[in-house]
Amino acid sequence: MGEVNEALDEDTDKSNTEEKGPEKHGDIEETDFDAISMDSIDSTVVGSDGSDIEPEVTVTALDIGLLICVPFAASIGGTGTFTGTDLNLYLSGYYNDFYAEYTTSEYQNNGYFAITYANWAMYNLLPSFLTFFLSYIWLQGFNFGWNPISWFKCEKNEGAENVINTEFKKLGPMKQGEYVSLFCFIIVVILWIAREPTDGAGWAYIFPVPSYMTDGMVVILIGICLFVLPIDDSGLFCIFNRFRKDKISINHGPARPILTWDVVQRRTGWGVLILIGGGYAIAQASDDSGFSEFVATGLAQLVDGWESWAICLLCSIMASMFTEITSNTAACALFVPLLNKLALKVCVHPLYLCLPATVACSMSFMLPAATPPNAIAFGSGRLKSIHSITNGFMPKIIGVGLINAFIMFFGPLIYKTDIFPCFALGDPTGAHCYNSTIHAECPCYPSSKLNPDWSC
Repeated sequence: MGEVNEALDEDTDKSNTEEKGPEKHGDIEETDFDAISMDSIDSTVVGSDGSDIEPEVTVTALDIGLLICVPFAASIGGTGTFTGTDLNLYLSGYYNDFYAEYTTSEYQNNGYFAITYANWAMYNLLPSFLTFFLSYIWLQGFNFGWNPISWFKCEKNEGAENVINTEFKKLGPMKQGEYVSLFCFIIVVILWIAREPTDGAGWAYIFPVPSYMTDGMVVILIGICLFVLPIDDSGLFCIFNRFRKDKISINHGPARPILTWDVVQRRTGWGVLILIGGGYAIAQASDDSGFSEFVATGLAQLVDGWESWAICLLCSIMASMFTEITSNTAACALFVPLLNKLALKVCVHPLYLCLPATVACSMSFMLPAATPPNAIAFGSGRLKSIHSITNGFMPKIIGVGLINAFIMFFGPLIYKTDIFPCFALGDPTGAHCYNSTIHAECPCYPSSKLNPDWSC
């Protein structure tokens, strides 16, 4: 300790005559990293004249690629499953509510069937994967050069490996509550898929009224189970504590549940629920005020004589561009009621226009305000609008192109979008379109049980 005190006294004397620099031992310079805080790193630098100097941040192609690919992947992946994004839920809710009267037994064989988790996945998983794969190729080539061989050359980065290993060790082994939660999640997905995998089949038809069995009911059922099942080791689930020396038995009293109401209040995305509810309110107001009818009439006159694929392409492009300057949920809530009315006027299946437009609203890659993932990426401070525009215009073109290709070739197989169904006529026995100048005849299914042999 005496030697240390003498060294400190010498340093104090030297500081009175000259500025003390960092202490060096040989060729190695030591720095007190503990004295550096994250606040000092992020704060502005004060110049010699007292002015604030913004620190220069060097942004590399790797920075841009990593920050851009995450929100892009989140938006593209959300289109693949029914619960991937609130836009999918909004389309299903609006479509099922608008034509709810045709789900009853009075209108049998009228061409109506609801959007379910199973048929949504059958239709959208493949285009979602193709959009993701082609967008990955574009981002790799645009940011790192068009040499595919170099894309797969991985150089070992010890720093990244250490960070990953450290974070993985922090997770520790899976616990009982995690096992139970994983099991419940798998059960939810299985019940979603098996509820109505095809029209007229599935476990929902075991019950007297299959329409009462919805995806939401499955979620509520498993949610109630999570309020009951224990999160801690318990004698009831002894398989998870078989390696414990102090075995826990059922005599130790009740265990904590996996889910509590306090967690539900704090962790539930109430903002998403408000967005979806607001979308329904906008759609209802648009229909009741006549705004949807007014705009649909104008669009029908604009596309008079157009092929159905051209109308679909125009609508999906309009939706994908509009969502860049506003929230994708708001864009979907605006376009779906309008396109539903337009489909009735031009005598095409409502999903032929509404489904591509809904998925196109998720293809929002070019501006930060388009979707929350983009805004989070821009919050890093390393991205500029030009980065997302140059990187995102091609994935948007790829996505919109695949959307229109799939609705033409796979829409008839999954949703029967190649015919104008009788439920869309509004009158199950009516044989005329709302606008007969566009299509002289509209084929449809036998309309009602009163006259099953009748067709348009």
